[in-house]
Amino acid sequence: MSPQGIYLTAFLVGLLGGVHCLSMCAGLVSSLTLGLDPKVRGDILRMAPYQLAYNLGRIAGYGVAGAIGGGFGALLLQLGSIQTAQRVLYGLAGVAMILLGLYLGGWWRILG
Repeated sequence: MSPQGIYLTAFLVGLLGGVHCLSMCAGLVSSLTLGLDPKVRGDILRMAPYQLAYNLGRIAGYGVAGAIGGGFGALLLQLGSIQTAQRVLYGLAGVAMILLGLYLGGWWRILG
């Protein structure tokens, strides 16, 4: 891939990642921030520990989730081929989606 293609890809990933952050993180951070004392919300220095804690927790959470996913993928590759690993992961993702749908629909509270 040419350097221009790499830069364009990186730019598009960053742009689309920003949309993800806006839709996923902004609501969560806003609701957490609105739960604080108005005096804390109005002072940048008093807000800094909350923002730092949120972002460190987010980064740690993504890191742990990635490590678990990578470890599970490596284990699956040790047991068989890449196609077998993909099929197992597709099956697990499908089961998780079905369970989530049943939970959100109020029909089965197993995830609660």
